[in-house]
Amino acid sequence: RIVFSDFDEFADSIRGIAGRFVPTARSQADWWVDVSRLGRVDLLELQIGCAATYAGDGTPNTLTIGVPMTDPKKMRTDGHALEDNSLIYLKRDQPFTFAARQATRWAGVTIALRGSQTHPELFDTSQVMASLDSGTRANSDMEHLNRLRHLVSRVMTPDESVSFKDPAAASAAEEEVLSAVLHTIESSNATQDRHLG
Repeated sequence: RIVFSDFDEFADSIRGIAGRFVPTARSQADWWVDVSRLGRVDLLELQIGCAATYAGDGTPNTLTIGVPMTDPKKMRTDGHALEDNSLIYLKRDQPFTFAARQATRWAGVTIALRGSQTHPELFDTSQVMASLDSGTRANSDMEHLNRLRHLVSRVMTPDESVSFKDPAAASAAEEEVLSAVLHTIESSNATQDRHLG
């Protein structure tokens, strides 16, 4: 886990997104990022340590899925409050904004969309990307979201009983994460914004 005192360095450490945070209150908690790489998948947990806004975009050749670990109803993406079963999809050329009035935590999975396809049978890039053209926010089945949260937290645990030094263990964990991501995407649907005025 890396704790940051510089907000730009914090933003730059988050793989899969490119943008900037602007704190809107004093920090209530540490700003930290915890990252683990499993093959072509990066898992992360992060904490935004105070009320803040963010504006950015996804990065080239990646798909990032963000799942709130704290109350989603206290977070807004693109000006709209999230729901209990919300998640966000981040990819290049899909700018987004985020805002919250308190410290928040997220779990994320960033998948490389080019290069070695370790498990192509689990993750059909063209099919997935075609289904994500409708925006940043989506809702999915709570069972799949909770499984994804659990997998990220389990990989990040400081418990020494969890180790990925053995390539077979890392490959099995990567396959499990990709399977969870695919099920989450398959059960998701884009949220429809109501525009007033």
